[in-house]
Amino acid sequence: MKDVYLICDAKNNTYKIGVSKNVDKRLKQLQTGNSNDLHLVYKIRTEHPFILESMLHKTIVQFLPRIFSSWEELHIFSLFY
Repeated sequence: MKDVYLICDAKNNTYKIGVSKNVDKRLKQLQTGNSNDLHLVYKIRTEHPFILESMLHKTIVQFLPRIFSSWEELHIFSLFY
């Protein structure tokens, strides 16, 4: 099983949705290439991580423009309300 994660770059108000076996290691990898502090917002373990990741990307892209290639600008609270 793998985790689907949501990582935040609060300074730019951008978020990354991805899949990893080791989210802490992935966060460190992403942080290495980013001068802003990144924070893990949420992760969920699932047997079908790529299906969930794809659904989340499609849902977000329907309502918000894409920022860069894999980072989305969004208001985190809009995901839950």
